[in-house]
Amino acid sequence: MTKKPGETSYRETTFGIIPRSKLILLEIEGIKRAWDFVLDRRLKVKIVITPELIKKLHGVGFSWIFPETSGKFRKVEVTVSDHIPPKYYLLPQFMADYCQNLKERLKHLPTF
Repeated sequence: MTKKPGETSYRETTFGIIPRSKLILLEIEGIKRAWDFVLDRRLKVKIVITPELIKKLHGVGFSWIFPETSGKFRKVEVTVSDHIPPKYYLLPQFMADYCQNLKERLKHLPTF
């Protein structure tokens, strides 16, 4: 659903519609879950940043809060204050390009 200018935003969660102050605490826990996943995984395999990994991390971190939308690229148009993010149908290609660009840049970092 696209929010009309001036409307208050909300997100449906597993816990219903909750105040932003409570959602922030849940999101902090979600970030910790995703971070722990990365720390654990990096001990087992070399991590390659891909669109699939980014979606996986989002799912690991937030599926318990946003089960219907986590781990996927959005399928709707959104606005963030006065910013208009890219069209939803461009996201898969943008993320693939981002990951390819990052892969190339990482090749040129000094090793320690």
